[in-house]
Amino acid sequence: MHDKLSIGLIICFTVIMAANWEGLPIAETDAPYHLLMGKMYSDYGRFVLWDYYEFAPVGRPQLYPPFLHTLIWWVHDLTKLDFWSIGKIFSLIQYPLSLFSVWFFAKKIFDSKIAFASVCGLLTYAIFWRWEGSVAPTAFIVAFYPIFLYFFYKRNFLVSVILLTIFLYSHLGIPYVFILSVLIFSIVEKKYRNFFLKVVGVSFLLFSPWIVHLFLNRSWIATNSTIFPLIIFSNFNIVGSIFILAGIYHIFKNISDKRYKLVLVSFISFFPIIFMYSMRYKIHSPIINSIVFGIGAVYIFSKIRVKYVFVITLLLTALFSPTIYLPYEKINIQYSNLAHEKIAIETPFLLMVTKSYKDSHLFGFEKEDIDELIEWIKENTPKDEILHVIHGPLGCYITLMTGRCTDVGMYAEARSENTFREIIKNRKSGIFIFEKRIFETMQDMEILSVFGNIIVATPRVSEK
Repeated sequence: MHDKLSIGLIICFTVIMAANWEGLPIAETDAPYHLLMGKMYSDYGRFVLWDYYEFAPVGRPQLYPPFLHTLIWWVHDLTKLDFWSIGKIFSLIQYPLSLFSVWFFAKKIFDSKIAFASVCGLLTYAIFWRWEGSVAPTAFIVAFYPIFLYFFYKRNFLVSVILLTIFLYSHLGIPYVFILSVLIFSIVEKKYRNFFLKVVGVSFLLFSPWIVHLFLNRSWIATNSTIFPLIIFSNFNIVGSIFILAGIYHIFKNISDKRYKLVLVSFISFFPIIFMYSMRYKIHSPIINSIVFGIGAVYIFSKIRVKYVFVITLLLTALFSPTIYLPYEKINIQYSNLAHEKIAIETPFLLMVTKSYKDSHLFGFEKEDIDELIEWIKENTPKDEILHVIHGPLGCYITLMTGRCTDVGMYAEARSENTFREIIKNRKSGIFIFEKRIFETMQDMEILSVFGNIIVATPRVSEK
């Protein structure tokens, strides 16, 4: 029965995601960059080691690992779909894949009951659903993390190496959390030590070409992080927190069992993210926290022997459980005005059914205004135009939709101190795209067109 319920939930949420096709990708901020890099690979018909489409006309080394961009390129060449539609496909499949991955791991390692409870646990995390509905390498590979844990646990060398190599070729951060989890597990379970060394050694050997590429361009790499640990307490699910605490208790009670050791070390291995890039912990950790949730839920209901109470409670929790939101300004002034203190019933199910997760905005602008801006650019600028934009996601979206390069880009961790000086020196045109509040601080600019909060302007030519 529990397996049927789990598969039923996964299918149900896949159908609901598909019904929300127009609202995909759910979190769109990172989508333009990754789709643009996939477009660049497709345009050049090969792996591209220099980014020609951002920070034009100078560009920069393409240091972001290429796996997702390669997939986007291949899907485009195979289907001939436009790149934004390809982004919708990734957004559609990643969340159901995460649910399946959690169910698969928990069922294979424990049993169907814990697997069902774990799927229900993952369904309570709205923030995880939002990110898995984005177009980003971390969203893609986090969905495979429990599957990787299972094959590592079973000491399947080939699958473990393939998955870990894909992880390394996808992102420069989160794979090392995955490696940390199996490292700690291998330390406490001695018979896994040689297996760990073989898997990690071969995976890094396969990843070594990109390591060389990174090393040769190391002067372009700058660190950037958001360190504020208390932000992880900005919201929490009441029922879920109880089940997780019960899960931790039950895991420690059974810590001699290596299955519980694997879950515990994986749960702990996500903690360093809190002190390196705080918000990312809330986005990524539910993939393993949900399994702790499942263990705790089964433990609690093992004490309550009333028929169907377990299933009904878990289903209600998955679909309608309340979340407490604390105002960010009480935690950190940096995040003021982003949330208000409240208790809300906000689950992926309710957000999709009511369509309350999506408004008319794209990157903080009205979608209609951006559509009109795109048409204006196509009609009023040559194809080799370089536009001056100070908003990274908007700049990548403009290039993705129009083919016009901009002198901005995303992920400023990869840049040179001379980049912007060279861009200014090599500027070819005078078309600037501003947010209204930024434009109001500018002088001697002539407005060419206005699209809501977006202003297209050019430097005013002084009369002699």
